[in-house]
Amino acid sequence: MSVRRKLLVLAIATFLIYGAGVAIDTNTTLNIDGAMEHPDLSLYRARAQTIIDGGLLYRDTGTETPPIINYMLVPAQLMGGGEHNWVWGLYFSMFAGMTAIMLYLSLRRWNEIWAFQVGFATVITPFLLFESVTGEDEAIVVFMFFGAVLLMLYNYKLPAALAIGVGIWTKMFSVLLLPIEFLRWRSWKDRTMLLLIVAVVTVVAIGYFALACYEDFVFFLEFYTLGVSGRESGGVSIWHFLRVGGYGLPKEVELALVLVSLLIAYLFCYKKRLGVWQSITLVVLVFLVVYPKMHTGYYVLPCILLSAWAVTDRRIFYRTFLAFIPIMAAAGFSVQEGNNVIFDFPGNWIVGFGLALLGTLMFLDAGRLASKTTLFMDKGVEKASPLEK
Repeated sequence: MSVRRKLLVLAIATFLIYGAGVAIDTNTTLNIDGAMEHPDLSLYRARAQTIIDGGLLYRDTGTETPPIINYMLVPAQLMGGGEHNWVWGLYFSMFAGMTAIMLYLSLRRWNEIWAFQVGFATVITPFLLFESVTGEDEAIVVFMFFGAVLLMLYNYKLPAALAIGVGIWTKMFSVLLLPIEFLRWRSWKDRTMLLLIVAVVTVVAIGYFALACYEDFVFFLEFYTLGVSGRESGGVSIWHFLRVGGYGLPKEVELALVLVSLLIAYLFCYKKRLGVWQSITLVVLVFLVVYPKMHTGYYVLPCILLSAWAVTDRRIFYRTFLAFIPIMAAAGFSVQEGNNVIFDFPGNWIVGFGLALLGTLMFLDAGRLASKTTLFMDKGVEKASPLEK
């Protein structure tokens, strides 16, 4: 197929698959212990409407996320998201489709067919599909994250630095990219420029909030690092289930474990001179294991990263695709907002821990297979430009 037809296939696949998902979600009602589905939509609406009304995030409405992503929620609110859940599903689905198209157009420089397969694998990634159609904002995070990744892959220094800075203050995950970008440039001039650009973006993004409502603003920083009282862990992290069972680590130890593990991963990538994609994949897999608040949507990142190997080794695809089952099942045993648990019985945390551990091991095994498989981007360049016919 021509490039235009491949783009059309990706667009149609996104429309059909995600459109059907949104339709199913819109016509399905789930009520567990009095808690309705879409728990985050009320937060999105409140934050977006606060911006529209000229209010101040953090001070005028509870905000546990960086500022930029809240501004990216405004279009959905203006398009009717205040009244209709399906608007949010379609809005986030649009970002899922744009991510798939962006990956295809960028990676086709190395191989036309495999780049298209990475794009299509992104569309059908079950974690991305589920999060998008049910009104979770992970699709925006994924789009911003891989925008920076692809700029790094192309060695576009200044745009990559800008994208990393913007990504950090969208939802923090892009901070994982900063040490990789810093270490892979040998010139201290380039490294200084990287840090300077990220610093400028930081001042622009958060400066006003830090001055106008400091105490309210820093709450989300504490939430992302040490955690707040009673919410030191969460989601489907194995550490969360251990904490529920009474075997949790002090939050300072959990933070130290995250930082030390990531530091070792960064130094390993640096010493082994791993490529951009390989380095990011290793760091994300380490983060997946040690971060105490892993939510289901976060698994989209390793799924897409590993799909670059899965196009030449289907065993990797099967592991990341099927890991959706135990990870989502583990969510049923996790303590949700309001201390609700879907499957609540004595010792249920053990089941949740086992399922979360199984899903984690499936991702790690996929990473093991990837380490033995040549990445198609390392096999030479087919096109000088990603848009070349």
